[in-house]
Amino acid sequence: MRHFASVYRFFSRSVWSEDSISRRLFLWMVEVLLEAGCDVTVLLDDTLNKHRGRKICGSAWQHDGAAPKGAASPFAWGVCFVVIGLAVRLPGISQRVFCLPFAARLWWPESAQVKPEGRVHRTKQQLALELIELTRSWLDQARILRVVTDIGYCCATVMKGLPDGVHLTGRARKDSSLYALAEKRKPGTRGRPRKKGTRLPTPQEMFQDPGTPWKRIKVSTYGKTKCMLVHSFRTIWYHPAGNRPLLFVLVRDPKGSQPDSVFVDTDLDSTAAETVVRYAARWSIEITNREVKHLLGSADPQCRTE
Repeated sequence: MRHFASVYRFFSRSVWSEDSISRRLFLWMVEVLLEAGCDVTVLLDDTLNKHRGRKICGSAWQHDGAAPKGAASPFAWGVCFVVIGLAVRLPGISQRVFCLPFAARLWWPESAQVKPEGRVHRTKQQLALELIELTRSWLDQARILRVVTDIGYCCATVMKGLPDGVHLTGRARKDSSLYALAEKRKPGTRGRPRKKGTRLPTPQEMFQDPGTPWKRIKVSTYGKTKCMLVHSFRTIWYHPAGNRPLLFVLVRDPKGSQPDSVFVDTDLDSTAAETVVRYAARWSIEITNREVKHLLGSADPQCRTE
Protein backbone atom coordinates (compact mmCIF):
# COMPACT_ATOMS: atom_id res chain seq x y z
CA MET A 1 0.00 0.00 0.00
CA ARG A 2 1.36 3.40 -0.96
CA HIS A 3 1.52 6.22 1.53
CA PHE A 4 -1.22 8.83 1.35
CA ALA A 5 1.33 11.53 0.42
CA SER A 6 1.93 9.88 -2.96
CA VAL A 7 -1.37 11.28 -4.25
CA TYR A 8 0.19 14.74 -4.29
CA ARG A 9 2.18 13.70 -7.35
CA PHE A 10 -1.16 13.40 -9.10
CA PHE A 11 -2.41 16.67 -7.60
CA SER A 12 0.60 18.61 -8.87
CA ARG A 13 0.68 17.24 -12.44
CA SER A 14 -2.96 16.73 -13.44
CA VAL A 15 -6.03 18.83 -14.09
CA TRP A 16 -8.97 17.26 -12.30
CA SER A 17 -12.35 17.84 -10.67
CA GLU A 18 -12.78 16.51 -7.15
CA ASP A 19 -16.57 16.32 -7.51
CA SER A 20 -16.27 14.27 -10.70
CA ILE A 21 -13.94 11.82 -8.98
CA SER A 22 -16.24 11.71 -5.94
CA ARG A 23 -19.24 10.93 -8.14
CA ARG A 24 -17.47 8.07 -9.95
CA LEU A 25 -16.18 6.63 -6.67
CA PHE A 26 -19.57 6.90 -4.94
CA LEU A 27 -21.55 5.28 -7.78
CA TRP A 28 -18.98 2.50 -8.09
CA MET A 29 -19.24 1.70 -4.37
CA VAL A 30 -23.04 1.77 -4.46
CA GLU A 31 -23.10 -0.62 -7.43
CA VAL A 32 -20.55 -3.06 -6.01
CA LEU A 33 -21.19 -3.00 -2.26
CA LEU A 34 -24.96 -2.41 -1.91
CA GLU A 35 -27.96 -4.43 -2.97
CA ALA A 36 -29.81 -3.10 -5.98
CA GLY A 37 -32.58 -0.68 -5.04
CA CYS A 38 -31.89 -0.62 -1.29
CA ASP A 39 -31.68 2.60 0.72
CA VAL A 40 -28.29 4.32 0.64
CA THR A 41 -26.94 5.39 4.04
CA VAL A 42 -24.22 8.02 4.29
CA LEU A 43 -22.43 9.30 7.37
CA LEU A 44 -21.48 12.94 7.90
CA ASP A 45 -18.93 14.49 10.25
CA ASP A 46 -16.00 16.87 10.39
CA THR A 47 -12.41 16.10 11.32
CA LEU A 48 -9.41 18.24 12.24
CA ASN A 49 -5.97 17.60 10.75
CA LYS A 50 -3.41 19.12 13.07
CA HIS A 51 -0.76 21.20 11.30
CA ARG A 52 1.71 23.66 12.72
CA GLY A 53 2.44 26.91 10.94
CA ARG A 54 0.45 30.11 10.61
CA LYS A 55 0.84 30.31 6.82
CA ILE A 56 -1.02 27.07 6.10
CA CYS A 57 -4.14 27.78 4.05
CA GLY A 58 -7.27 27.49 6.18
CA SER A 59 -5.46 26.77 9.45
CA ALA A 60 -6.45 28.30 12.78
CA TRP A 61 -7.24 27.40 16.37
CA GLN A 62 -10.25 25.09 16.13
CA HIS A 63 -12.23 22.73 18.31
CA ASP A 64 -10.77 19.23 18.23
CA GLY A 65 -13.54 16.67 18.67
CA ALA A 66 -10.94 13.90 19.01
CA ALA A 67 -9.24 15.52 21.99
CA PRO A 68 -9.13 13.05 24.91
CA LYS A 69 -11.28 13.72 27.94
CA GLY A 70 -9.37 15.67 30.54
CA ALA A 71 -7.07 17.28 27.95
CA ALA A 72 -5.64 20.66 28.89
CA SER A 73 -7.49 22.27 25.96
CA PRO A 74 -10.17 21.02 23.53
CA PHE A 75 -8.67 23.23 20.81
CA ALA A 76 -5.83 22.57 18.37
CA TRP A 77 -4.18 24.32 15.40
CA GLY A 78 -4.93 22.78 12.03
CA VAL A 79 -7.28 22.49 9.06
CA CYS A 80 -10.78 21.06 9.20
CA PHE A 81 -12.67 19.01 6.63
CA VAL A 82 -16.38 18.19 6.50
CA VAL A 83 -16.47 14.58 5.32
CA ILE A 84 -19.24 12.37 3.92
CA GLY A 85 -18.88 8.61 3.56
CA LEU A 86 -20.90 5.59 2.47
CA ALA A 87 -21.95 3.16 5.24
CA VAL A 88 -21.58 -0.48 4.18
CA ARG A 89 -21.64 -3.93 5.75
CA LEU A 90 -19.50 -6.76 4.44
CA PRO A 91 -21.31 -10.06 5.22
CA GLY A 92 -18.92 -12.92 5.84
CA ILE A 93 -16.07 -10.55 6.62
CA SER A 94 -17.24 -8.51 9.59
CA GLN A 95 -20.41 -7.59 11.46
CA ARG A 96 -19.36 -3.97 11.87
CA VAL A 97 -20.35 -1.04 9.67
CA PHE A 98 -17.58 0.45 7.56
CA CYS A 99 -17.53 4.08 6.48
CA LEU A 100 -15.96 4.71 3.07
CA PRO A 101 -15.45 8.47 2.48
CA PHE A 102 -16.05 9.74 -1.04
CA ALA A 103 -16.26 13.55 -0.75
CA ALA A 104 -15.17 16.38 1.53
CA ARG A 105 -15.10 20.15 1.85
CA LEU A 106 -12.46 22.33 3.48
CA TRP A 107 -13.83 24.54 6.26
CA TRP A 108 -11.92 27.45 7.67
CA PRO A 109 -12.85 29.84 10.47
CA GLU A 110 -13.06 33.53 9.76
CA SER A 111 -10.05 33.98 12.05
CA ALA A 112 -7.80 32.03 9.65
CA GLN A 113 -4.89 34.18 8.51
CA VAL A 114 -4.57 32.48 5.10
CA LYS A 115 -7.87 31.74 3.35
CA PRO A 116 -8.70 30.15 -0.03
CA GLU A 117 -8.84 32.81 -2.70
CA GLY A 118 -12.16 33.66 -4.33
CA ARG A 119 -14.24 31.53 -1.97
CA VAL A 120 -16.96 32.86 0.30
CA HIS A 121 -16.78 31.74 3.93
CA ARG A 122 -19.44 29.14 4.74
CA THR A 123 -20.36 27.34 7.93
CA LYS A 124 -19.77 23.63 8.46
CA GLN A 125 -23.52 23.10 8.27
CA GLN A 126 -23.74 24.86 4.90
CA LEU A 127 -20.92 22.69 3.55
CA ALA A 128 -22.65 19.60 4.93
CA LEU A 129 -25.89 20.50 3.14
CA GLU A 130 -23.91 21.03 -0.07
CA LEU A 131 -22.47 17.51 0.22
CA ILE A 132 -25.93 16.06 0.90
CA GLU A 133 -27.44 17.82 -2.12
CA LEU A 134 -24.54 16.69 -4.30
CA THR A 135 -24.91 13.07 -3.21
CA ARG A 136 -28.69 13.15 -3.72
CA SER A 137 -28.20 14.43 -7.29
CA TRP A 138 -26.06 11.39 -8.14
CA LEU A 139 -28.69 8.84 -7.12
CA ASP A 140 -31.77 7.63 -8.95
CA GLN A 141 -34.78 9.64 -7.81
CA ALA A 142 -36.62 6.49 -6.70
CA ARG A 143 -33.86 5.61 -4.22
CA ILE A 144 -33.90 6.86 -0.63
CA LEU A 145 -30.79 8.56 0.77
CA ARG A 146 -30.37 8.36 4.54
CA VAL A 147 -28.00 10.75 6.27
CA VAL A 148 -26.72 9.91 9.75
CA THR A 149 -24.96 12.66 11.67
CA ASP A 150 -24.26 14.02 15.13
CA ILE A 151 -26.03 16.74 17.05
CA GLY A 152 -23.94 19.54 15.50
CA TYR A 153 -25.59 19.03 12.10
CA CYS A 154 -29.16 18.56 13.38
CA CYS A 155 -29.82 22.25 12.88
CA ALA A 156 -32.02 24.56 10.84
CA THR A 157 -29.51 24.91 8.00
CA VAL A 158 -29.43 21.17 7.34
CA MET A 159 -32.87 19.98 8.41
CA LYS A 160 -34.85 22.73 6.67
CA GLY A 161 -32.72 22.39 3.54
CA LEU A 162 -32.94 18.62 3.04
CA PRO A 163 -33.77 17.74 -0.58
CA ASP A 164 -36.66 15.46 -1.50
CA GLY A 165 -35.88 11.79 -1.04
CA VAL A 166 -33.52 12.37 1.89
CA HIS A 167 -34.08 11.27 5.50
CA LEU A 168 -31.89 12.37 8.39
CA THR A 169 -31.13 10.50 11.61
CA GLY A 170 -29.32 12.34 14.39
CA ARG A 171 -29.28 13.40 18.01
CA ALA A 172 -31.10 16.15 19.91
CA ARG A 173 -30.50 17.98 23.16
CA LYS A 174 -32.35 16.90 26.28
CA ASP A 175 -33.66 20.43 26.76
CA SER A 176 -35.09 20.68 23.22
CA SER A 177 -38.34 22.62 22.90
CA LEU A 178 -40.96 20.25 21.49
CA TYR A 179 -44.56 20.74 20.42
CA ALA A 180 -47.48 18.48 19.57
CA LEU A 181 -48.49 18.16 15.93
CA ALA A 182 -50.88 20.88 14.81
CA GLU A 183 -54.49 19.75 14.81
CA LYS A 184 -56.40 19.68 11.57
CA ARG A 185 -58.17 22.94 10.93
CA LYS A 186 -61.93 22.84 11.36
CA PRO A 187 -64.04 23.99 8.39
CA GLY A 188 -65.03 27.64 8.63
CA THR A 189 -62.23 28.58 11.04
CA ARG A 190 -60.73 31.98 10.37
CA GLY A 191 -57.14 33.09 10.62
CA ARG A 192 -53.84 31.53 9.65
CA PRO A 193 -53.54 27.78 10.33
CA ARG A 194 -51.42 26.86 13.32
CA LYS A 195 -47.94 25.53 12.56
CA LYS A 196 -47.57 23.63 15.82
CA GLY A 197 -49.67 22.33 18.67
CA THR A 198 -49.33 22.69 22.42
CA ARG A 199 -45.96 22.74 24.13
CA LEU A 200 -44.71 19.31 25.23
CA PRO A 201 -42.36 18.48 28.10
CA THR A 202 -38.66 18.52 27.20
CA PRO A 203 -36.92 15.15 26.77
CA GLN A 204 -35.19 15.74 30.11
CA GLU A 205 -38.56 16.17 31.81
CA MET A 206 -39.80 12.99 30.14
CA PHE A 207 -36.79 11.09 31.46
CA GLN A 208 -37.58 12.33 34.96
CA ASP A 209 -41.32 11.67 34.74
CA PRO A 210 -42.20 8.28 36.34
CA GLY A 211 -45.30 8.14 34.13
CA THR A 212 -43.35 8.02 30.85
CA PRO A 213 -44.30 4.79 29.03
CA TRP A 214 -41.13 2.82 28.28
CA LYS A 215 -40.86 -0.11 25.90
CA ARG A 216 -38.12 -2.74 26.31
CA ILE A 217 -36.33 -3.74 23.09
CA LYS A 218 -33.18 -5.61 22.08
CA VAL A 219 -30.89 -4.06 19.49
CA SER A 220 -27.47 -4.92 18.09
CA THR A 221 -25.20 -1.89 18.31
CA TYR A 222 -21.42 -1.57 18.36
CA GLY A 223 -21.06 -5.33 17.92
CA LYS A 224 -23.16 -6.25 20.97
CA THR A 225 -26.81 -7.08 21.54
CA LYS A 226 -28.20 -4.84 24.25
CA CYS A 227 -31.49 -4.41 26.05
CA MET A 228 -32.78 -0.83 26.03
CA LEU A 229 -35.80 1.10 27.20
CA VAL A 230 -37.25 3.35 24.51
CA HIS A 231 -40.05 5.87 24.27
CA SER A 232 -40.87 7.12 20.77
CA PHE A 233 -43.35 9.77 19.67
CA ARG A 234 -44.04 12.20 16.84
CA THR A 235 -43.46 15.84 17.51
CA ILE A 236 -42.61 19.27 16.12
CA TRP A 237 -39.06 20.52 16.78
CA TYR A 238 -39.85 23.95 15.49
CA HIS A 239 -36.58 25.87 15.66
CA PRO A 240 -34.38 23.38 13.73
CA ALA A 241 -37.00 21.75 11.48
CA GLY A 242 -39.97 24.11 11.23
CA ASN A 243 -43.39 22.47 11.30
CA ARG A 244 -42.15 19.22 9.76
CA PRO A 245 -43.28 16.24 11.91
CA LEU A 246 -40.35 14.29 13.33
CA LEU A 247 -39.87 11.03 15.17
CA PHE A 248 -38.17 11.42 18.56
CA VAL A 249 -36.76 8.37 20.33
CA LEU A 250 -35.75 8.55 23.99
CA VAL A 251 -33.34 5.78 24.99
CA ARG A 252 -32.51 4.67 28.53
CA ASP A 253 -30.12 1.98 29.71
CA PRO A 254 -32.03 -0.17 32.24
CA LYS A 255 -28.73 -0.93 34.00
CA GLY A 256 -27.89 2.76 34.27
CA SER A 257 -24.36 2.32 32.92
CA GLN A 258 -24.98 4.49 29.84
CA PRO A 259 -26.36 8.05 29.83
CA ASP A 260 -29.85 8.80 28.55
CA SER A 261 -29.92 9.70 24.87
CA VAL A 262 -32.34 11.47 22.52
CA PHE A 263 -32.47 10.56 18.83
CA VAL A 264 -34.38 12.28 16.04
CA ASP A 265 -35.46 10.86 12.68
CA THR A 266 -37.24 12.51 9.76
CA ASP A 267 -38.62 9.10 8.72
CA LEU A 268 -41.92 8.84 10.58
CA ASP A 269 -42.34 5.19 9.54
CA SER A 270 -39.09 4.16 11.20
CA THR A 271 -39.28 2.05 14.35
CA ALA A 272 -37.40 3.00 17.51
CA ALA A 273 -35.04 0.06 17.02
CA GLU A 274 -34.28 1.04 13.41
CA THR A 275 -33.48 4.61 14.44
CA VAL A 276 -31.17 3.48 17.26
CA VAL A 277 -29.31 0.97 15.06
CA ARG A 278 -29.02 3.48 12.23
CA TYR A 279 -27.53 6.11 14.50
CA ALA A 280 -25.09 3.61 16.01
CA ALA A 281 -23.54 3.24 12.54
CA ARG A 282 -22.34 6.84 12.83
CA TRP A 283 -19.45 5.73 15.04
CA SER A 284 -17.79 4.10 12.01
CA ILE A 285 -16.94 7.51 10.53
CA GLU A 286 -15.05 8.31 13.74
CA ILE A 287 -13.07 5.08 13.29
CA THR A 288 -12.43 5.90 9.63
CA ASN A 289 -11.18 9.42 10.42
CA ARG A 290 -8.79 7.98 13.00
CA GLU A 291 -7.49 5.20 10.75
CA VAL A 292 -7.06 7.47 7.73
CA LYS A 293 -4.86 9.74 9.86
CA HIS A 294 -2.91 7.07 11.76
CA LEU A 295 -2.60 4.33 9.13
CA LEU A 296 -2.68 6.21 5.82
CA GLY A 297 -1.05 9.40 7.09
CA SER A 298 -3.62 11.85 5.71
CA ALA A 299 -2.57 14.46 8.28
CA ASP A 300 1.17 14.03 7.67
CA PRO A 301 1.81 16.05 4.48
CA GLN A 302 2.73 19.62 5.45
CA CYS A 303 0.78 21.24 2.61
CA ARG A 304 0.66 25.01 3.01
CA THR A 305 -0.86 26.46 -0.15
CA GLU A 306 -4.45 26.10 -1.27
